[in-house]
Amino acid sequence: MQNTTVQQVKVLDELIDNAIGLPVGSQDLLLMMAKAMRHTRDCMTAEQPRKPPVDRPA
Repeated sequence: MQNTTVQQVKVLDELIDNAIGLPVGSQDLLLMMAKAMRHTRDCMTAEQPRKPPVDRPA
């Protein structure tokens, strides 16, 4: 799991480093996409509260 995280950080760092050569509008779009990706990852990896089991009628 940690190896995957390190790889993801390297990819994001590379994207940010290469964004310097892009027009400002493209940089804004890239930043917005990166934030959305981070938010999605955080939502998917957040620990979900456990729901109590539902009693089923016999």
